[in-house]
Amino acid sequence: MEIGMIGLGRMGVNMARRLINRGHRVHGHARKRESVERAMEHGILGAFSPRELTNALPHPRVVWLMVPAGEAVETLLDTLSGLLSR
Repeated sequence: MEIGMIGLGRMGVNMARRLINRGHRVHGHARKRESVERAMEHGILGAFSPRELTNALPHPRVVWLMVPAGEAVETLLDTLSGLLSR
């Protein structure tokens, strides 16, 4: 399975690494480029924008959000709704 992980802090990277260890391909995105680059050192396929992440995923697309509750989630859901519907 291929999955997108948005939010590559401590919890996001660890969840992505567990998925990779179980044979899944994980595409990861974070607000900070440095976070994506560090995640890539663990085998996560880097995406530097939500569009790049969704374009890399096969249909049906699966995206896991590992971001703080509140405005960050609402903003990402608004962004992803347009990208995932095409």
